[in-house]
Amino acid sequence: EEAPAEKEEAPAEEGGTIFAIFKDSSSVFFADMGKGAKKAAEELGYDIVIQNPASEAEIDKQIAMVESAIEADPVGMIVSCISSDALIGALTAVKEAGIPLTCADAGDNEHHYDALYMTDCYQAAWDLCEYTVELMNYEGTIYPLNAVAGVQSCDAREKGFRECAAQYENVEIINDWQDCDNDKTVAANMTLDLLTARDDDITAMVGLNENAVMGIATAIEERGLAGEIIVTGVDCSVVDVQAYLRQGVIQGTSTQDPYKMGYMAVYGLQQVINGEDLNHAIIDTGSAIVTAENIDDPEIQAVINPK
Repeated sequence: EEAPAEKEEAPAEEGGTIFAIFKDSSSVFFADMGKGAKKAAEELGYDIVIQNPASEAEIDKQIAMVESAIEADPVGMIVSCISSDALIGALTAVKEAGIPLTCADAGDNEHHYDALYMTDCYQAAWDLCEYTVELMNYEGTIYPLNAVAGVQSCDAREKGFRECAAQYENVEIINDWQDCDNDKTVAANMTLDLLTARDDDITAMVGLNENAVMGIATAIEERGLAGEIIVTGVDCSVVDVQAYLRQGVIQGTSTQDPYKMGYMAVYGLQQVINGEDLNHAIIDTGSAIVTAENIDDPEIQAVINPK
């Protein structure tokens, strides 16, 4: 998928400041989202303030950032909700203050946003499951590892993968579903524990976000099992995941387009500022399976390494 083309939206009449509050200051994914938001803000003549908690564990910090941003009276806000339930109150306050609001990657469960720009995570996980099962020759066991429960995107991925896997009578999900608290070290340790217990009957391992698949791949490499156990996952922003793909430790990832999410979220705010009703729309920003064979294709590079 190509990077989003520049749009011909009407420019801001008086400019102003947009606050964008994402999830994790250490994440390449959210850094790329910030690049997209900055590019769109520059095109439209807005100043933009981008903030992130230190990690996705800091839900209260993100709520405090949203509340502080309301006090600054911006012309618009973008929020990527760490918790789709915990942020309901904060996003209610944004709308009560009359501030245009778009969400990127994840919104709140009461849909206070004017529009949400995200991957269709259910479909992306379904596609990843089909790809994984094909690599397994349609039989064997899969160990799935999610990131965090209660987040829209993570829950949708789990649902999509689970329902797709249920179609295949010779495919078994083992250890049911567990979360790694979005921590790659935790994910690696969980994987090592499972490998110690039953590595002789694991066909594939799947990490449903970047930290989960990184942890799995790290453990697989440590045990010398690269190529013996299939590893697939979600996201391909960090160089370590890309390196594991090239080395054959990871066989494929379903990549998202965080740059496009940030970019489109700013243009969505401009539409609302111009008086359009976006009707709480959820806009799919696309996904693609990245492998060692296609990782250097220009359209893939434009998504996983945006400039």
